[in-house]
This record gives sequence, structure tokens and C-alpha cells, in this order.
Amino acid sequence: MMTFIQDLFSFIKFKILQKKFKVGFFCENRNIQSYLIPYIKKKAIKKKIFVISIEDIDLRKLDNISLFTFKSKFFIEIFFLTLKVKYFYSSTPDLNNSLFVKSRLFGCKYIYLQHSPVSIIKAYNNKAFDCFNAIQAINKFQYNEIHEINKIKNLNIKAFKSKYAFFNQKTLNENKTKYDVLIAPTWKSNFYKLNCHNILINFLNKKKLTYKLRPHYMSLRKKEVDKKSLINNKVNLDEDFNINFDDFKFLVSDWSGIFIEYSIIKKIKPFLINSTQKILNSNKDSYNFSIEEISRNQLGNTYNIDEIEKLVDDILILRNNNSYNKNDKELIDNFYKKYFY
Repeated sequence: MMTFIQDLFSFIKFKILQKKFKVGFFCENRNIQSYLIPYIKKKAIKKKIFVISIEDIDLRKLDNISLFTFKSKFFIEIFFLTLKVKYFYSSTPDLNNSLFVKSRLFGCKYIYLQHSPVSIIKAYNNKAFDCFNAIQAINKFQYNEIHEINKIKNLNIKAFKSKYAFFNQKTLNENKTKYDVLIAPTWKSNFYKLNCHNILINFLNKKKLTYKLRPHYMSLRKKEVDKKSLINNKVNLDEDFNINFDDFKFLVSDWSGIFIEYSIIKKIKPFLINSTQKILNSNKDSYNFSIEEISRNQLGNTYNIDEIEKLVDDILILRNNNSYNKNDKELIDNFYKKYFY
């Protein structure tokens, strides 16, 4: 009941102020927050904007921004259905296929901003982007995929090229490293089903390598792995909403877009386990190869499930020698220059 009353007051307040806004953002939760803040700050320099969330987020340090939070399904739906704004930005897909729906009262433009460099076709549902007016493309793969979607589905989504704000991190300082390894698999693969996390952790402990496991929030939501069980087994978890590559020397992942981000930011190849690829699109065979498939061998070191011990041994060698392959930086830089905007 209290949530409903709070949402009611927030809704009334928004309706009173609505005419002041021409631009709004949907920042669904804290996991998305760090990806959207650079764009929110940029828009707020010139005009007053609003941000909508369905989870508690903190934007108090940002000027010229009004934050409204709705937690009840009723007000989430009624807000989206009655929205009146010229431009509405989001990093949440599945517009019109979830609680996130287009306004029935006003023809505002819906613009999608990327929170990952991965394929917008294979890593998302088939209709995830069909209802957006424009989609940001941060690499040539995404740009081509938007045109493929338009061609196959007879749509007219605008693709606009843009730099990926997540890459604009400060220069990394190796002296700040706290752990040897960050383990960060994606969701919807068989990483946890095959017990890769426990096998990997056992070898890391045996070799006295420090680590943190960062489960994807969807892995927890979909119960691919149980947080309580991880805590009971004394697994060291990384629960920060904002990832900090400064804290880790090496990355172990599978098909998560984090391996692309890590390699480009740190200029170091991550270690990738060949679990099953995360593919959510049932019509995937209509499209070309994705950036995840093409970049794995260029940006990472790949290992089969039965090679996890070798993976850990290779990490140990690099850590003990405090060395990296000098050619990796050039290969990674060339990949970035070739494919990213």
C-alpha cells in the first residue's frame, strides 16, 4: 500500500512538471545506470530533463535532472501509456513487448542507447528493437545488423553511429589491482549448468590466485545460480553495480560483452571459456556472424570446458612473470580502429 501511495504522489508530481521536459530517459535499474549517466549528463547541460526508474538509483550529484521512481506495475504501465515528451531514451530493449510500452497519447521518438558492444540480434529477443525509432550503433557489426533488421522486417529504424561512452574510462593504474581474476560470465549460456564456476574457483584456490565472481544479474533472476548457495560456499562475490577493471589483473568470461570491453580498455586479452553461446533470437539463422563470434580469437584466449586447469595455469604464468604478450595491444587497437566508431 505504501508503494502505491508513493507512486501516486510521484505520478502527480510528474504530470504537473511534464510540460517543462522535452527529453526523458528510462534508467530501468542500477545495473544500467553507469551506462546511461554519460548521456544523461550531456543532455542535461543544455536543457532540463527527467529520468524514470523502476528501482532506487542515485542521481543527486547531477544537475538539471528530475528523477521519478515507480515500483508498482499499475503506475509503471500508466506512466508509459500516457507519456508526453519529444524524445525518450532507453537502454532497455523489448519496447512494446514488456511493461515498457509506447505512449498512446503522444508520438514521441524512442531512441535506444547501447549498454553492451554485443550483437543486437543474437543476444536479444527477435522483436527487441522493432518498435524503436532510432538505435545507437557503437560498432560496424551493430550498424549492419540494424540495416538487416530493417531489410528483413520491412522496418525503418534509424541507425546512428556513436562512440561507446563506457570506453571513456580513466587510464588504468596497475598499482590499484586488488585481485588476480574477475570471473564474469554472461547469462543464458550453460556456464553454471556445467559447474564451470566451481571448477574454475577450485583451480584458482589451488594455485593461490585471488578472484571475485560477478554473476550477471539475469543469472540470479533466472536462478541459473543461487546467491545464497554461493555465499554459503564462501565464494568471493563482486556485487558492485559499477564494474571497476582497476581492481582486477585478468578476466575470465565466456560470451559476455564484458570481454570486449575489458580487452579494449585494458589492452589485455581475457580468458574465454567455450560454453554455449547466448542466443535469444529464434530467427538467428537469418543473420550474419556476430561480433562475439568474430572477436573471440582476436581479442581473447579461448579454452574448452575440459581445459579450465590449463586456463588457470596460463594465468599463473602471466601473473608470476608480470608479463603480457606485447603483440596483444597492437592486435586489440587494430580491432578497435577497424570496427568501432
